[in-house]
Amino acid sequence: MKKIFLFLFLTSSIYSYAQFKADSTYTPLNVAILLYNGVELLDFAGPGEVFQQANFNGKDAFNVFTVGVDSNNIISQNFLHITTQYTIDDCPMPDVLVIPGGNNLSLVSNEKLIAWISEVNRRAEYILSVCNGINLLAKTGDLDGMTATSHYGAIPNLIKKYPKINIVTGKRFVDNGRIITTEGVSAGIDGSLYLLSKMFNMEVANDVAKIMMYHWKPEDLDYIITQKEDTLFEKRISAFSWMPDGKDIILNVLKVDKTGKKPPLPKKFRFNISSETIDLLPVEGGGLAVSPDGNSIAYIKQIKGQDQIYLYNLISKEDKPLVIDTLKKYAISWSTDGKNLAYNIQTGKGVNAKVEICTYNLKTNRVKQITENSPFRRYTPVWNPKNDKILYTMDKGDKRDQIYVTDKNGSFHTNLTNDTTTHNYSPIWENNESIVYVQAPSNIFTMKVDGSHKQIIEEVSTTQFNVNPVTNNLVYLDSEGNLMLYHLKYKTTKALIPHNKLNELFHESFYH
Repeated sequence: MKKIFLFLFLTSSIYSYAQFKADSTYTPLNVAILLYNGVELLDFAGPGEVFQQANFNGKDAFNVFTVGVDSNNIISQNFLHITTQYTIDDCPMPDVLVIPGGNNLSLVSNEKLIAWISEVNRRAEYILSVCNGINLLAKTGDLDGMTATSHYGAIPNLIKKYPKINIVTGKRFVDNGRIITTEGVSAGIDGSLYLLSKMFNMEVANDVAKIMMYHWKPEDLDYIITQKEDTLFEKRISAFSWMPDGKDIILNVLKVDKTGKKPPLPKKFRFNISSETIDLLPVEGGGLAVSPDGNSIAYIKQIKGQDQIYLYNLISKEDKPLVIDTLKKYAISWSTDGKNLAYNIQTGKGVNAKVEICTYNLKTNRVKQITENSPFRRYTPVWNPKNDKILYTMDKGDKRDQIYVTDKNGSFHTNLTNDTTTHNYSPIWENNESIVYVQAPSNIFTMKVDGSHKQIIEEVSTTQFNVNPVTNNLVYLDSEGNLMLYHLKYKTTKALIPHNKLNELFHESFYH
């Protein structure tokens, strides 16, 4: 059983933060260490050292502070006088709460303290109890139905007083998902290092252990992982686009509250196919489109409720506005030379809304509408990878959308699908001569731009996909939310990111 738990632990660590790179938007997480008269020195000093040493690629991973109960003045083990930064009355809400052991039995009856711990447990990401610090946590009732451990000397009393908790002995620590309990004294260091590996990755924990010169070998520890996935939230990939070389994919990943009480929280990531690693992108917006040289991302950012097109430079990390006006915008595409953008604008709402296509020249800052104002809507312009032709979907309101092509000046508009019996949309260039598109309900077709060689891709069924002309790969979401990769030439399919791995790969810490 020990080996099985260890495998889960290491696998989770590999995928949780995956590749660790700089994130200019990262804010250190608050770690509160609860102190009281008679607190065990190593119970709090060990975890405090672990969290204080943790590093996010040159930045502190945590903001560590101490919290008193009714006073800032604490005496530990009858010789160490401590002044805490806060008391529970003025303490900032922590992301992680550490409850060390000590002479705490009298505090179990402190209703204000127990209520505070319970409130923190509802709002914090993690709680770590060390030694008999579990006394205070157990009193809240939040451990009922869970498995926990403590110092061997505290076990008999815990079993007697808290029969609803499965108290175990001989386990270095027990992970219930958000609540981790440890054995006594030095076990708090192991539990803290484990929590680092869980929140970030094993490399972060190993680096801290090395600095502390602590013999950290989790494969030799006997511990239990009983954590259950949070069923109220899930991660979903909602959009994706290729980096030009086809080696990376830009993903929009939502944290979704399945109860519907909270709006989805989006984050942008860069996923490397070969290494299966991710980087968080500090881009707050939608409709991401990567420039042909791979150095910039054009996207739509809401400023005071209005859509504006911005440009984020992946090299310099600079963000600047491009198109600032009052029109609703979406669906950005780059010209092959990187000098122009095509995008949709919308005027009006509901059935009266008009959707047209504009181009924007990055050098002259000129905006030009290339479709005429009409009752019909023209969606999702996509620039040809080799020339000035632009694909789009024409919507006449009859659920028989057709695929059209035009040029950067809108000098012609040719119906490519030209089939009023079918519903066709979401065209993308396979190369400069062929296109890939959806025919409702979820059939994927390829076709030459002259209308010849129309073929269905039998192996793929989806309404959401993207093609990379360089690698001839098609990435898509299947009906179960798995991100899949299909090679158009060799007709091979493989899973890139299974839906059941989303919560591990796009770890909760990204969404702080």
